[in-house]
Amino acid sequence: MITIISSQKNIIKRIIKRDNLNENQIINRLKNQISNKKRKKRSNLIIHNYLSTYHLKNQAKKTHRLLKKLIIQKNQYGERR
Repeated sequence: MITIISSQKNIIKRIIKRDNLNENQIINRLKNQISNKKRKKRSNLIIHNYLSTYHLKNQAKKTHRLLKKLIIQKNQYGERR
């Protein structure tokens, strides 16, 4: 499982911009979600998103390339048997 972790301040700011909700509505929704601490425990890979959206996109692209590489290596290893 891949998890993207961000600060609550950052999450609220982005949701306000994206969904046009007020801060109280967002906080109430966030209370019903699994905590970052629990998500981290369940995750195989964690992307920390404390910077810009640009940085997040770059991290996602790096993760995608890494996973593709691992899949290709696994497939190549599997074919040798």
